[in-house]
Amino acid sequence: MRMVTEKLMHDYFDQYNLDRGQLYLIYSIGLDEKIKEMATKIAKEKGFTKIKWIQAGAMISTHAGPGGFGVAGLERE
Repeated sequence: MRMVTEKLMHDYFDQYNLDRGQLYLIYSIGLDEKIKEMATKIAKEKGFTKIKWIQAGAMISTHAGPGGFGVAGLERE
């Protein structure tokens, strides 16, 4: 899961021109704390100043399962 999370983040950052002022990292219960720490570190290295972790609700958690991860940001024009 560590490698998948890292690749997902780098691909997302490369694909979109995101506002570096804020980033949302989404998780479902069961995501390893080391992965959360790594994701926060990557986001900081990419220049994001406000990083907020959000626990996924029932619908997303049902689809992602335990330890799910997602990332969301606002795209610049």
